[in-house]
Amino acid sequence: MADGTWLQVAEALPEPVPRGREALGAALKGVGPALATVPPPRTGRTRDRWQVLRGLGLTDLVLARLAEGHLDALAILAEAGASAVPDALYGVWASTSGRAGLEARPVDGGWALAGRLRYCSGAGLLDRALVTARAGDGVRLFDVALRGAAVTVERTPWVHAGMAATETHDIRVSRLPVPAGHAVGAPDWYFGRPGFWVGGAGVAACWAGGVAGLVRWLREHLRDRDPAPHQLVHLAACHAGLTALDAALDACAAWVDAHPDDDHLPRALAVRHLAARTTDDVVDRTGRAVGPTPLVRDPAYAGRVADLTVYTRQQGAEKELERLGRSLLERS
Repeated sequence: MADGTWLQVAEALPEPVPRGREALGAALKGVGPALATVPPPRTGRTRDRWQVLRGLGLTDLVLARLAEGHLDALAILAEAGASAVPDALYGVWASTSGRAGLEARPVDGGWALAGRLRYCSGAGLLDRALVTARAGDGVRLFDVALRGAAVTVERTPWVHAGMAATETHDIRVSRLPVPAGHAVGAPDWYFGRPGFWVGGAGVAACWAGGVAGLVRWLREHLRDRDPAPHQLVHLAACHAGLTALDAALDACAAWVDAHPDDDHLPRALAVRHLAARTTDDVVDRTGRAVGPTPLVRDPAYAGRVADLTVYTRQQGAEKELERLGRSLLERS
């Protein structure tokens, strides 16, 4: 990759990445200008972009999750020919979980949004978000401001330690005014645009970074010990799995850049599945190699395992595999 891109991001990262809303929000603001140097996908430097996401995942999965959403928002706006609000931190909130969702009603000068969205990562931390809403002519995407009385963060219970620091909550929207110029793309554009599944594959690069962090931890844990044969076997298998995942991400990135406007779904879903399965295997093998003690006495190890366990559940499991299988049959 172009070292300058990652170095700018890495140099802006606080060490360690803080927890707590105010401190994490300040850290995100600090890294924002460096994130602006990350190249957009499908422009010949997708691998560079994913290497940045992998590096963020290696550093801290919470920061990676929030930074990935911001970078995805910037890429979506660019794909639509729209501009981001300068210096704003963005998220992309388009969860279709349950019956929640927003409704968009045309009004003089633009739109009014109302309803409830679930799983809004960075709620209370971010300045703006791209949100989906049902309108009379289809599902539309809007660039909305999150500061104001029309947007309420409902701090939903988060009982698992994993990814808890991302401040992922529900939001309630009541008559939120959106200027006409902040409707992004045409009706039903968001889910069908060429870059949609490329963004999904970019999430897998964050997971790969988290896996790399576990493999690094296991190697350092065993380095100053007299490892048993089974521990060496698990270390080798984890390394091999990560090597294969990194190669798959690089191959997918190269294909995306060579075919920027093709259907990226098959390759994106394949690499997401591989990343999720590799994560599961590495989490299992590290635990089998070292037993329960690090889970209860090593905050770094336990935190990374917890974060990965929650984060990769975003993959969609059998639902994504079913979609991939149907897609493969349609192409044969």
